[in-house]
Amino acid sequence: MAIDRAYVPRDAEGVHRLMAACAEDTLKAAPFPTAAGVLAEMQGRPGREVWAWLARPVGPASTPAGLAILVAAGQSAHLRWSIGLLVVDPACRRRGVGMSLVATAVHFAEVRGASVVHAETLDRWPAAAAFWRAARLAAERHLTRLPVSGESRKTAEG
Repeated sequence: MAIDRAYVPRDAEGVHRLMAACAEDTLKAAPFPTAAGVLAEMQGRPGREVWAWLARPVGPASTPAGLAILVAAGQSAHLRWSIGLLVVDPACRRRGVGMSLVATAVHFAEVRGASVVHAETLDRWPAAAAFWRAARLAAERHLTRLPVSGESRKTAEG
């Protein structure tokens, strides 16, 4: 599996296919973001910078296996770094794709001065909550020196 540095507009069709596969699997638990919404999230705006990485099997014209979006929001002296979205095709889960994407995003943030990278999920997605607990432990032990917050949105917001 290869992690590509940046999303580029020609990747939009692959993102649509990835989001459709994930939505079909996830809609049973909770509403899922649309591809159009995700593509809009990847756009920077004043006070918010965004980077995205795709994981895809090695080979020409392969459909993405996963997508991670990293967001830095706020003023340069007080940026809040967060994983805005992480999705992995259900057929590619439990193969290290998500952890590789998180490691790439966290390393990118660390090189730019981040001391913490936040991540939130919904309690309605127990597999996602379990993934973030594991990612938090992996970040502390293996991936990087950065702590990754993996609290559920319900816990984080009260």
